[in-house]
Amino acid sequence: MSRMNKRNIWTLSLTAILFAGGFTSCDDDDDDSNKLNYDDPRIRTMSIPGFSNTFVVNDVESIIYNYDSLSFGSNVKAVHPTFSGYQVKNPILYDSAGTWKSYPNDTTFKLDFSKGMKIRSLSYDSSCYKDYKVDIRIHLFDVEAFEWTAWGDTSSYEVVGDNEKAVFSQGEYHIFSQNAAGATHLVSQDGKKWISQKVFDYEVTPDWNTLTAFNKKLYVVMGDSLYESTGNNVAFQPSQLQAPKGYAALKPLFVLDNNLWALAKGAEKLALCYAAVGDSAFTEKEIIKEPISFDDVTSVVSSSGSTDLGYIFTRGKEGDCIILSVDKSGSLIRPTQGKTFAYRDGMTIFNYEKLLCVMGGTNEDGTYSKDVYSSTDSGITWTKNTHRVLPGNGNFSHAGVFADSDSNSILLIGGNHGKGANIVWKGILKQFIMDDLIFGKN
Repeated sequence: MSRMNKRNIWTLSLTAILFAGGFTSCDDDDDDSNKLNYDDPRIRTMSIPGFSNTFVVNDVESIIYNYDSLSFGSNVKAVHPTFSGYQVKNPILYDSAGTWKSYPNDTTFKLDFSKGMKIRSLSYDSSCYKDYKVDIRIHLFDVEAFEWTAWGDTSSYEVVGDNEKAVFSQGEYHIFSQNAAGATHLVSQDGKKWISQKVFDYEVTPDWNTLTAFNKKLYVVMGDSLYESTGNNVAFQPSQLQAPKGYAALKPLFVLDNNLWALAKGAEKLALCYAAVGDSAFTEKEIIKEPISFDDVTSVVSSSGSTDLGYIFTRGKEGDCIILSVDKSGSLIRPTQGKTFAYRDGMTIFNYEKLLCVMGGTNEDGTYSKDVYSSTDSGITWTKNTHRVLPGNGNFSHAGVFADSDSNSILLIGGNHGKGANIVWKGILKQFIMDDLIFGKN
């Protein structure tokens, strides 16, 4: 065999070995049966604490990216992604100013991923490595912010104060509020034009924050008793629904799966209870073992995938917000662990386009909060939305929010807006406004 033929055979053999390696040069030894398979350097997952987005690891193009872009304005200049590989131990290295350095294990050490970054993953036995480009994608335009329009004005009726709530019942919006001069009841069919209704005097001031619409009636707590509406004039009388045995006080929460859910308070216990249509009393479902506040409670029903969940937001011992979720069977879970965000009195919670949102309310010092938080995974993780703008001057609490799926909009009704008029605001996500302009949607 000639020297040239031997060289060609050697070249073809070497090429086959390199292709068989897959990623980079690897020192494989298949004949050694005692050697463990620790030479797979591929990254399996990447996650960033505080971000709910799923990151895709593309081994073919050697790129790691998020399928859904982060919200406009998201700060990725100081984050610490965590990686997992296919090995027992998977050291990660990163390129900084052209120098390879060990990836810090300390999660308090933040890195700048705003312009992309090159990551090198080493196999357990350091025989192989694979390089990835990390591309954390962010919306270039503020498509997730709300565009607000002044829709209706209720200021002439002096709808102010913290003892207030808006509900939707039988095709009409209702606002009940209480101030020094007495109670106010407004009704509207579109949120734009409001009509004042007769208000009845009661021996005990109603806690309008507990107002709930259920089975063509309105329910509200007066003192420790539950009252229900009667007739078209919306007078209230003692309700036929009674608290479970052993409980003295009730706080209605929401209607879920045709059941009215409430918190029941006993001498030394709290319980989640429910009443179905036709019941004469609430039934105890589950005792709440976690110490939560009975007085500071805000609740909402929000979609979660193909079903609906009820959410209970309450103040924890240290002022943080404790979140509990309830499914249609009444199973009670706490989706979040540890601290979330500060509980604010009168904060508005609503569901819109698969977003569970929290905004507004008053801080402990009495100032209005302009913070907005949202969750896309049923309240497990929360993101602070610094790009979302609140309506008007941003000062409001105890407001009701109602979604209109036909127009992809929401109505923010009532609430104490501080000084100035109590305006009903109509909000729409900017991405739907862009859709209207581009695709001509109505």
